[in-house]
Amino acid sequence: MQFIGAVPEITAPRGELLAVNGADLSHIEATAEQFLAGGRQRKRVIGPIFLAWPYALARLGFSSSGETTEYRLRDENGQITNLKVANEHTVPGSVLYPRNEHGKDDPTWQPEAFVEIKDWQDLGLSIALPSFFDPNESALLAAISTAVERVRACSNKPLLIDVRGNTGGDFLLMMSLIDAISESANKQVVVLVDKFTFSAAIVFVAILKHRLGNRLKLIGEEMGDGLTFFAEGGLLDLPASKAVVRYSSAFHDWKNGTTDETTPPEVAREIVPVGALNLDLEWVQGPAVEDAHGEFHQRVLKSVSHWINDR
Repeated sequence: MQFIGAVPEITAPRGELLAVNGADLSHIEATAEQFLAGGRQRKRVIGPIFLAWPYALARLGFSSSGETTEYRLRDENGQITNLKVANEHTVPGSVLYPRNEHGKDDPTWQPEAFVEIKDWQDLGLSIALPSFFDPNESALLAAISTAVERVRACSNKPLLIDVRGNTGGDFLLMMSLIDAISESANKQVVVLVDKFTFSAAIVFVAILKHRLGNRLKLIGEEMGDGLTFFAEGGLLDLPASKAVVRYSSAFHDWKNGTTDETTPPEVAREIVPVGALNLDLEWVQGPAVEDAHGEFHQRVLKSVSHWINDR
């Protein structure tokens, strides 16, 4: 686990987080696990909140002896630093932690574009889909329309779809792209996922897998949730603490393809029994700079080509 920054008035090095209040990080994580909902990956995403929450640390049995919380860090040069933060110094959680766990350093991050398409010539076509959430829908629909045209025009190329960091939105807006991929992609289809792939993005992958079968290869790391979950819902403002709570009320079962009375009819019409979404190849993304220049997509397409041909 990495320490990436603090509020401006606190000087802190970036580096690996080793301990909090003298307790080894693995010990804290093991104790906190029973209080965390969801699968292994979701626990990895939301678990670090406890480490910056003095009351939670005290509840878990890892409070400090004084009025500070102490973090032990190791920087890239191996130097150990002990950082003490006053417990009375607090900031609103929404400033440092996003409601959508997209995995970016900046909690206010929004995608610059809903679709990023690059043609790597003989290697294939890559399409990055960072989010399916667009309050006005128009920009997302326009971007998806462009993607549909490119997929249909490049049916003879291998196709890479990147939904890493995509926390969801409205998968129904993606059905035209799903149709285009299912009907037009004659070569191998590769989908990149990670622990920040949630909700509608998982549904997008599930439907594609159901339609394409072995023509689709899933690469990356285990996604942030399983195939049976609750979605939709809304937000509640708690009157005393003023905290914002997100709740989900609609049942989704993409594992068995079942519904109940809470499943919206428009969702129920699309639900299919996927069974499982197992990785064909585990591959965690490289540095952000590498990814920003498209080198990661090229490396994946090259490696997948060799990997498939060798089988």
